[in-house]
Amino acid sequence: MKKKLTAIVSIILVLGLLVCLTGCGENEKKQEAITEFNTTAAAFNEVKDVVNANASEIPEDVIADCQSMAELLNQYQGFLQGDQEFSDEQYDEMIEWFQSVQEWAAETGDQLGEYFGG
Repeated sequence: MKKKLTAIVSIILVLGLLVCLTGCGENEKKQEAITEFNTTAAAFNEVKDVVNANASEIPEDVIADCQSMAELLNQYQGFLQGDQEFSDEQYDEMIEWFQSVQEWAAETGDQLGEYFGG
């Protein structure tokens, strides 16, 4: 009886560990979104630094776009750092937006670089 009880307890412990390890796994889409966020934040910060250094000479619409994107990036950062899980479609939407910000940062960065010699 003691051997059976030990075997049952061992099986329960192993199953419990498997459930814990499964729960700790990182969602691939979430990790992809985090990677895109980091790339986007780096590209955005380069443009933001130029905008901040030359704010008096930057068109107001560029500054407004920059501020809106900064707010959204902060929100997405909170989502990605939090425990809330999103659907793959929601992560795909985040990733798509991050890529659009990267394109904006590249275009705007090039234009500002030409104007400000950066």
